[in-house]
Amino acid sequence: MSSPKDVTADVKHAEYGRRKILSMPIELFESIINDVPNGVHVNITGGEPLLHPKINEILALLSKQNKSYTLLSNEILADKLVEIVRSEGVKKLELSCDGPKVTYKHVRGVDNYDNIVRIVDELRDEVDIGINFTMNPLNTKKDLIKVKRFCDSRGVYLAVGVYDNPEYFDTTIKKEELYDADGLASYPVNRYIRLYNSWLGGNLRLPCYSIRFSCFILPQGCTDVPRQEDRTGQFKQASVEQDLEILEKIWIFREI
Repeated sequence: MSSPKDVTADVKHAEYGRRKILSMPIELFESIINDVPNGVHVNITGGEPLLHPKINEILALLSKQNKSYTLLSNEILADKLVEIVRSEGVKKLELSCDGPKVTYKHVRGVDNYDNIVRIVDELRDEVDIGINFTMNPLNTKKDLIKVKRFCDSRGVYLAVGVYDNPEYFDTTIKKEELYDADGLASYPVNRYIRLYNSWLGGNLRLPCYSIRFSCFILPQGCTDVPRQEDRTGQFKQASVEQDLEILEKIWIFREI
């Protein structure tokens, strides 16, 4: 569940910090969550979820229904994050970190690395914490190594992802070949990274199976599932109802 326009940082590779903030209505969120089958894990992400005016109610709804979820944050609102994690009984937290102090500021536009250290040290004995490192054109393998060392020293897990430029994130930097990350990312991500450059260069074709296990829901309630093109080559706009039907099919796939 995402509010990609809720931001607190001037991220170098995205324009969404300069757009109007959009937040998913609590009523729409509840209607979606009511239909989420047991066993489906929910990620609360953004932008910055803490900027959502109903974030406490959202987390309370998830807890009330015993839904498994992860709260993702860019950790800039450190005091509020620590307070919400404790007050709402958050069990799993992931923090964004694209490199050590200097690289972090270069990528994120703010000097916020110390907040990561503080939050991890304050909460690591209370909640399962992960660090999300996104391999992108603005960081290096050395940055990844340093972030992994930090994770190892604090006993938190490292999740390595790859920069992408979907339309809903308003990204401004083109995808480029990745540096080697062998031995730094866990399976199956390490295998994906190894094949990424071949795919980017057009030398590898893969079917998309991600719809069977993952779906991104935007603030309006629509999904990131590709739309059918019309005769002009433009994607048709789907209604929220149509996207919810897509979600039902995705959830059915999970049971097969």
